[in-house]
Amino acid sequence: MRFLMNAPNPGIPGATSALVFLAVLMALLPSATRASELSLVAVEPCVFFDTGQASAGALTDGAPRDVLVLGETTDYSTQGGSATGCGVPSDAVSVVVSLTSSTSAAVSGSILLRALPGVTEDGFLMRDDNYSEHVILPLCTDVACAFELQLEMVDLNPRAVIQMEVLAEVSGYFVPSSAKITAVTPGSGLAGGGTEGDVSLRVDYTTTQARVEEVCWGGTLVGMLKSGRGICEPDDDTIASLGCTADQVPKWNGSAWACASDQDALGDLNCTTDEIARWDGSAWVCSADTSPQGQSCDEGATVTGFDASGGILCAFQPPTTSFFPGLTTTLAALRGVDNRPMIIFADRPTDIRLAVCDQPSCVSRTIRVLADGAIPSILESVSAGHPTLANPYPFFTYVEEITEELRAVSCTTLDCSAFDTFVVAQSDAEHQVAMRPDGRPIIAFRAALGSDLRMADCVDQRCTSATVVDIDVATTRDFSVAVGSDGNPIFAYWGSGELRVAHCGTPDCSDYSQISRVGLEVVQDVGSTQQIAIGPSDGLPMVVAADDRNGLRTFHCGELNCSESSPSTANTRVQHDISVTTPTNPSLAIGDDARPIVSYHDFDGTAFKVLKCGSVNCDSTDNSIVTIADAQGVTQVGLVSAIVLGEDGLPLLAYSQFAPSVPFSSVATHLCSNVACK
Repeated sequence: MRFLMNAPNPGIPGATSALVFLAVLMALLPSATRASELSLVAVEPCVFFDTGQASAGALTDGAPRDVLVLGETTDYSTQGGSATGCGVPSDAVSVVVSLTSSTSAAVSGSILLRALPGVTEDGFLMRDDNYSEHVILPLCTDVACAFELQLEMVDLNPRAVIQMEVLAEVSGYFVPSSAKITAVTPGSGLAGGGTEGDVSLRVDYTTTQARVEEVCWGGTLVGMLKSGRGICEPDDDTIASLGCTADQVPKWNGSAWACASDQDALGDLNCTTDEIARWDGSAWVCSADTSPQGQSCDEGATVTGFDASGGILCAFQPPTTSFFPGLTTTLAALRGVDNRPMIIFADRPTDIRLAVCDQPSCVSRTIRVLADGAIPSILESVSAGHPTLANPYPFFTYVEEITEELRAVSCTTLDCSAFDTFVVAQSDAEHQVAMRPDGRPIIAFRAALGSDLRMADCVDQRCTSATVVDIDVATTRDFSVAVGSDGNPIFAYWGSGELRVAHCGTPDCSDYSQISRVGLEVVQDVGSTQQIAIGPSDGLPMVVAADDRNGLRTFHCGELNCSESSPSTANTRVQHDISVTTPTNPSLAIGDDARPIVSYHDFDGTAFKVLKCGSVNCDSTDNSIVTIADAQGVTQVGLVSAIVLGEDGLPLLAYSQFAPSVPFSSVATHLCSNVACK
């Protein structure tokens, strides 16, 4: 509904004119609207929009202006209005506005001022060069609206650039009547109330503190009526008059209380130690306690039921294994924020592909091509950065060996259906990614085979560029990186004939002199391939390394830089699977149970295995080693692998599998049914 009232007499003060208009307006409104739909509230006339102020500027043809009006103390100064608000509450649905306009040239009625959303194409407000009127403007309060109110100048006959100055002054607003209290009526025990103005309620003490006047003699009970008057009632409780004898108790027989024998047999059972009372279907008897409390399954097994005596039944659930084509010597994996694994692999020689799993078991998946190089391009050496709370988007890296470029793939969607690629540094060798808590990646890499170890510190979460620093100028090969519990990068690598750990003294590793370098093992055959991770419970590094002559080794550091500065911070060294002379390419993960899990390739037995530690430092007799797959029908299995831990702690193993015929080569996934993959 739209009401217009011209204001031809400028001699009437603004407040008086507005009040007269509001009175006329209320008379025009239908009674149903006034009484049950909307309530009109007058306010002191207040300017909320003025294009004459420099902060607002004049309206021009075809350029709608969004205007704020809601909010009792909203600052309208940026649109030329009051800086302290005009008193219009946020629940107002329409406003009473005085609009005054003028144009920069005589236009003979062809310039129109339109207000949205309440006025349609044929409902323009003003048609003269200088015009003033009062109008009710509905406000758009729906969450889908992009504006509360919008003013637009429309030139019906454009001839030159015309500007319109507009002054908008609010003098009232409408709110739903349901938001107003029409009366306050006191209830029982209260006094006060009213139908207008400020009202209050108070306690009526004449009712709440009424005294009991009656005197009740023995055999009666005192009650009170709703009015507060005291009454006496007879005591007709019959239990006290039953006169039950020894070994009898009162029992309700369906219509009255009566005496009956006490048939509780529990007190006569005389159960012995470790026995409990059990109902056998007709009576209570003593029986051995066979409840499952104190019973447990072997590690990795789950409870599947109970036997006849109440004992638990345990079983190992079968794992879930699947395969998809891919000829790769390098892969990495991560878990997205939706708990779905992603596996990046180099499908040699020219493609970098990403398997986005449809579920935690990865029995079905979507394959995306992250890089499609044409021969002679060689795309190799992939790595993955796990999403963080600060950066939920997946991040991957790979190397283009011909151009010697280390490239970053920054996903712009959670499923990596869209991504950007950036060149980070020059490199033709392997590398590895770790994520800082703020979501910025750091990348350990070498510029060329046999060169020094370097770090690319990404300037942002997408790694659009990076600062490169030296970590160790010694000849290095194979390395891994993590972010320590102090926020500083830490590296494990094989350098100058020994397994080393380098811990930066600063978050950016910019001061080479503040990087501590410790030799974990000086035996040359230890550390040719290794991985490092930080324990979630103690914040200390765990390193797993291949011993090319005597199995697998784990090193649990006694302090953050693994330097063994005192006997109490000595590192824990443990050998595993010593019958294997050539374990290769271990992958390490540490779950919420703080006990490491390692996947690796047994070159001697051509098998893919998993080591699950029974303790934080992996020196427990509960350590277990399980063969996941052997070389049946293939030449190599698990030469490269990665571990993704699900929200439930169950490992998903991704590993390579080579067959004599290339078309039968594949990437395999194996979802363990328990934390030890037994």
